Amino acid sequence: PEETSESSGQHAPQPIPLTRLRKGIIFFVVGMNGLFVMICLSIMIPFFPTEANEKDPQGPDSVAGLTAIGFIFSITAFMEFLTAPFVGKVLPKTGPKIVMFLGGLLVSGAISIFAFVDRIDDWVTFLVLCYALRAVQGVGTALNLTASFALLVGIYPKSVSLVSGIMRAFVGLGIMIGPALSGFIYDEHGFALPFLIYGGIMFLSAGAILVVLPGEVSASEDKKSWEVLTATIKFPWTIMWLVISLVVGAAVGLLEPAISPYLREEFKVTPSEVGLIFLLHSTIYIICTPLTGVVSDRWVKPKYLVVLGAMIQSVGLLFLGPVRIFGPIPRALWKSILSMAIIGGG
Repeated sequence: PEETSESSGQHAPQPIPLTRLRKGIIFFVVGMNGLFVMICLSIMIPFFPTEANEKDPQGPDSVAGLTAIGFIFSITAFMEFLTAPFVGKVLPKTGPKIVMFLGGLLVSGAISIFAFVDRIDDWVTFLVLCYALRAVQGVGTALNLTASFALLVGIYPKSVSLVSGIMRAFVGLGIMIGPALSGFIYDEHGFALPFLIYGGIMFLSAGAILVVLPGEVSASEDKKSWEVLTATIKFPWTIMWLVISLVVGAAVGLLEPAISPYLREEFKVTPSEVGLIFLLHSTIYIICTPLTGVVSDRWVKPKYLVVLGAMIQSVGLLFLGPVRIFGPIPRALWKSILSMAIIGGG
């Protein structure tokens, strides 16, 4: 049966007329695509910081070297931040299909070439190539995921919240299982294979997008919505919430380059075990996210939950080390694992 709906306004998103079976297939392909994109972003967490640290000519754990390695992780999110707004403006003209396909190809190519960066011995050349590849991956991720959400909104205009929540579940699952899978592959087969495997899977996912997705434009350029958005971000409260989101994201992001070398040096854990610790962290996050949504809808105002979450995260971060202000607290692996779980819950 064909599903159609009447226009509710000049700028309202219009559903693409598709059968329910076709919609289900598209949703599955788009969801799996989002999962693979996030796996490609997270597979380097368990082992790459240690591998990169060994190439630093100033020796392991130099401040400059660790900062440079940290930027390899952060440049991806930075490029997503720069690219995503432009993708939103381009989508009404190009349609989401070609944008998703191009994004998938960029992610696939960047992650596949990254498999060979460990063969570069020169420190500066190594850093430049890593920055370039991760930047391309960030652009591809922004293209892919932004277009994914736009496409699904075009197909399910009356179920935006539900579709967005399910899509975020796919994305969260990718972040959750990426480090665990790559850690085991790295332990058994070395540096290159995790990148090559998921680069190939991402290439196949891009091909599936090209074959399965409809070519119709599913979004119209909504100048009124853009004006409302630009006006909204001028409010002080909006800026405050954006700053809070930035701080929370930075607190979580610092774990990616820092926790793996710390755990491997301090407790002699393997990359696969580091991946499992990140798996626990992400699992707690995925469990707490819908529960927080229910609580905020029914009982507690969101601003109080934001404060509570920040306090919980602070406790986890303070005891992860732990910091010296608490005195001579002995370090233990179980304490670090518990702290990672607390941070995930926050």
